[in-house]
Amino acid sequence: MTTIPATANLRPFLPSKNFSVSKAFYEALGFRLEWENEKMAIFEAGDVQFFVQDYYVEDWANNCMLNLVVDDVEAWARHIQAVGVLTKFENVKMTEPMPGPYGTILSLIDPAGVLWRIQQQSVKA
Repeated sequence: MTTIPATANLRPFLPSKNFSVSKAFYEALGFRLEWENEKMAIFEAGDVQFFVQDYYVEDWANNCMLNLVVDDVEAWARHIQAVGVLTKFENVKMTEPMPGPYGTILSLIDPAGVLWRIQQQSVKA
């Protein structure tokens, strides 16, 4: 079996129903706007990067899911509440952190319908 060449990053493309609203949402969450043009933006926090694009397909947005692994899911829940995205942006929802077989997970839905599973791992998956 051969090994794959070295990798540097994986940056998913996320849809936005309203590009300016999605950019404002991710900035409010604390992701830093690294780069943008009229159709795309790159956000980052630590080693995490992703694109938000001015493109929307409802079925894609409603079936798009990311898993963000964090050190402290409870801290993320408090942070999401504190920055006010649940009241400042339409359609944004969050569940309380729930323990499961692979750690504690909370769900956050962005303004376009993208599901973020924010996970504190208890077992390496």
